[in-house]
Amino acid sequence: MKIKTKPFRAFLKKARMSGSEAIEEVLLKFDEIGLNLGANSKTQLARVEAELITEAFSEYEAIGNVGISKFGVFVEALKRFKETITISKNGNLLNLKEDKKQVDIELVADAYIGDDKQPNPIEYEESFELPAGDLNDIYKDAALNEDAVLHITTEDKKVIFKNTGAFKFTTEIDAPNCVGGVSAKFGAAIVNATKELTGTLKVQVKSNFPVTITETEPQSTIKIFVAPRVTKEKSEA
Repeated sequence: MKIKTKPFRAFLKKARMSGSEAIEEVLLKFDEIGLNLGANSKTQLARVEAELITEAFSEYEAIGNVGISKFGVFVEALKRFKETITISKNGNLLNLKEDKKQVDIELVADAYIGDDKQPNPIEYEESFELPAGDLNDIYKDAALNEDAVLHITTEDKKVIFKNTGAFKFTTEIDAPNCVGGVSAKFGAAIVNATKELTGTLKVQVKSNFPVTITETEPQSTIKIFVAPRVTKEKSEA
């Protein structure tokens, strides 16, 4: 099968997440629908579910499961190719080829990939949309502080983002569908898990539950779940 290298790498880089939430072991599933993957970060604070449909490939073949143990290196290896790569699977090897350059990548058996524990379905209370660039600006505001907590609250037709620390930024965005009443706090995991996303993002929230942030493009969908930072209240003596 064949696919343009740049968009393929961009999709996988987003799905891998970053920092403390970056995935290293992953099962890439090439089935009749396309490429899909689902994995939890080692910290268990974030999860990704991603799909790249067959139309993203100029030639497609359902080659089954591809177990990668060094996902970060795999994504970097794609940079060694320029335009379009041909992907084929032969036993425990995945071959990437372009013109006179190729690489054979040793695969890992499905059983050796970490257990893919899927979250229970969540009935979200509120949802809203915002550009990925605006969300990253909020992250950069919070980053001026050490170990800042990002507090998301919904009000009537708007959402408020506030961060803790010496520099307490507040950002308000319009959210016509919100009615108010949701409050959730998140640590660095939300930044590391979602900062690579682009386009218009759909954010679904519920008080003290994982947030879901989804990027939807014509040929791909990336959905990321991030656990909240729950602080235990001190009991009275």
